[in-house]
Amino acid sequence: MDYFTNKKFMTWTIAILVLLNILTLSGIWFLKFSPKPPFADFPRKERSEFLLKKKLNLTDEQLQKFRDLRKKHFEETREFGNKIHNLKRELSEEVFKKTQNQSEVEKLIEKVGQLEMQIEKGKFKHFLELKSVCTPEQQKKFREIFKEIMPPHKVTHSHRREKKHRFRGRE
Repeated sequence: MDYFTNKKFMTWTIAILVLLNILTLSGIWFLKFSPKPPFADFPRKERSEFLLKKKLNLTDEQLQKFRDLRKKHFEETREFGNKIHNLKRELSEEVFKKTQNQSEVEKLIEKVGQLEMQIEKGKFKHFLELKSVCTPEQQKKFREIFKEIMPPHKVTHSHRREKKHRFRGRE
């Protein structure tokens, strides 16, 4: 009787393993050969331009203005970002000094805050400029996109951001 029980068990085990292998290979094949969105292979910058052009129905002239404004904005904020990085490095060095100079720490934090404020002002100005390029109908769509990529800040007890908000091109 043991012989038949073992044989039945082995047959079922082999059948289940074969089925799992088939399902695994099917999943791999499906992922490899499933159609990608037309913009999936674009670098991030081009993908966002493609999606904005598509969703807002931008003309080539408008798209070029968006590109120029984006380039200008990033050039302006890059300097602030570099300064913030250097100030935060100085601040982290203060942590490991034998005695911290509290007034120096306060000055560094104040400078970081001022630079962050400049970045936020720059973002606001940038989005106003982008909006001005759009027609009234495009501005309505731009507002919806803006809500999607810039959701309202939720106050939580966690100091870490769990999600990165990115424009995904959903319709």
